[in-house]
Amino acid sequence: MSTGSWPLQNLQMANSLKMKDYDFHLSLGNGTHNGAHSSSRVAEEMTWLWRDYDPAKTSQTYEMESSEKAKPLFRVKVYNRE
Repeated sequence: MSTGSWPLQNLQMANSLKMKDYDFHLSLGNGTHNGAHSSSRVAEEMTWLWRDYDPAKTSQTYEMESSEKAKPLFRVKVYNRE
């Protein structure tokens, strides 16, 4: 039984978020899905997540950055490997 492709599903989710103008960050690496790989990425991910933190604000509107909005959707070519 095949469970599908996690990287492909992540790209599809990123495209869905992008089409709805959600503020998101997609990070793909060449490591496996484990604690060591996630630990190597956590500093970069937290920097992005907290990039405009201001303790004086009581609310915030999250909008996709214009540079990200200008980029095309993610495109991949899928081959049947069975």
